Amino acid sequence: MYDFHILLFDEIVKGRFSGFSRTGLLSELPLWGNFSVKDVMEVTGIDQYPSSVITAGGMQDLEKLLELVNSRNTGSNIIVGRTGNLTVLDWSVLMTRLKPARGIIKVQVGKIPSDLYCVKKKYLISVIKDYIGNAGKKRADKEFDSFTQFLFDDALFYNFERIADFPGFSFFIRDSYEYYRENLRIIKYLRHKSFTKLYERLRVKATSNTLVGQSAVIRNSLLGNGASVFGRVEDSVIFNDVSVGSNTFIKNSVILPSNVIEEGVEIENSLVLGGDPRVIEKDCKIGKDGSFENVQDPSRMSIAEVSSSEVSRDGLVIVTEDVRISAGSLIMPVDFIRQEVGTVLS
Repeated sequence: MYDFHILLFDEIVKGRFSGFSRTGLLSELPLWGNFSVKDVMEVTGIDQYPSSVITAGGMQDLEKLLELVNSRNTGSNIIVGRTGNLTVLDWSVLMTRLKPARGIIKVQVGKIPSDLYCVKKKYLISVIKDYIGNAGKKRADKEFDSFTQFLFDDALFYNFERIADFPGFSFFIRDSYEYYRENLRIIKYLRHKSFTKLYERLRVKATSNTLVGQSAVIRNSLLGNGASVFGRVEDSVIFNDVSVGSNTFIKNSVILPSNVIEEGVEIENSLVLGGDPRVIEKDCKIGKDGSFENVQDPSRMSIAEVSSSEVSRDGLVIVTEDVRISAGSLIMPVDFIRQEVGTVLS
């Protein structure tokens, strides 16, 4: 086995992920019904090898990073990654089969390019020192996550010399849209035996039971432990501690914890962030394409503080944390809901 050290860069959610206000670090983001990004990282076995997680901060943290990399305890070959690219792979295979080179090696996971790179210790030290020097000339308070972006999107991406491919799965979670997409992709990946084994290890962390009513219909969806569903759910991920009432319809959506969805609600193509708790009151219609049957003039909606979101692509509606959705509200595609939403005017 070669002399490796794994170095993962954790990144800040607020300001980069539309709608999130409470979650601090990307590793804390809820994922796949019950878990967090950190939970997934732990069950892949990464902690069996020398590794460090660097939390985003200021220039002082960059100095600490330099000290860590320069330490005698840090291996001569460093595998760098970021929590914004969650890689699910067998680390023992990577550690035994990855052959270091003089230049930078980019790791593909399951034929998909990733943000995992193998670099020489000396190279990473030189990149950090150069960045500190240049930042000091420009502004002393330059943010550390800017270095993370520079490292992966510039210093590594444009300078790798070869690609090494390993079996596994790669998930990109760099904004709210990708977060929505990668939560839905779990449904497809659960058909793979190798991924199912990982998910079963994760399920040990989930202890509550899921309640599905007799009249409920669940198709191609994932229900988190502790969810209760009495309506119809298709192609969606419903997290733990979510209640879905009767005569509801949810499709192509991700519903995060602490949401109570009352009867008669329709939700499509939406990312509904966590409540504390939050009630989506009866007969609301969120994210469905086109006009709804009972709305003659959509321009007469009473919706407070609604604007387009740059990450609301492909008709995705993002309902932010804690915002209240009143009974009968209509929220059209590509609306970004920031404050309380009123009802449709008749």
